[in-house]
Amino acid sequence: MLLAEEHGLDVVGITISDDQLERARWAAAASPASARLRFAHADFLTTGFEDASFDGVVGVESVCYAESKSAFLAEAWRVLRPGGRLVVLDGFRQRTALTPRDARDLRRFVSGWALSGLAFVGEFDAALHAAGFESVDYSDKRRAVMPSAWIMEGMAWIGFWSIGPACWLEVLPRLWLDHGLACLSQRRLFQRETLTYGVFTARKPRATKTGSRPGGAHGRTAKGYAGTSASTNVGHPRAASTSVS
Repeated sequence: MLLAEEHGLDVVGITISDDQLERARWAAAASPASARLRFAHADFLTTGFEDASFDGVVGVESVCYAESKSAFLAEAWRVLRPGGRLVVLDGFRQRTALTPRDARDLRRFVSGWALSGLAFVGEFDAALHAAGFESVDYSDKRRAVMPSAWIMEGMAWIGFWSIGPACWLEVLPRLWLDHGLACLSQRRLFQRETLTYGVFTARKPRATKTGSRPGGAHGRTAKGYAGTSASTNVGHPRAASTSVS
């Protein structure tokens, strides 16, 4: 919603989670930019939007949930107009050689957040180029997110002491315990640089490939952005909300 509220963009958000959709629409109704916000039920691998219908696609901690990162990039390419911009903020793998401790923490991290797996920085860069994007740039933000990683670990420890036994006994959802273990592992993986956090930016060339429609879809806003943000429903790996206008 920040894209609409602070930058005056028309925003379309998508999710496969009915709960997320209801909460997003409720929040949008209370936003001063409500007229620029629209949310719908759709999968970010097969959105159903017209070709070349958006000026931008933004993914915030959501692309990691895509079982096929290449499939997400192909769909982003399809819905972007020539010259449109893709921005992805997410966690990525960095080191290939894992110690037994790294391997254990990575398993807990992936399981706790219901991820199919994280892409390596180099793999995602190569996938962007393979999809046809240009002006690909990567900025590492691992140090910037470390304070948040420490805070999440602290909150996890509080949770272990307060509700951990009830989760072990399955009086409360065991999934909550898995979330806490993922928070502990996340900080350690970031600190050891096994994982990193970064921002990829890329553009769809203005000279489009065969099969694409130059100039974008008629009748669309000149500042259309599509975006995805992290899913809060781990039962739905692709339940990431998309804000693009």
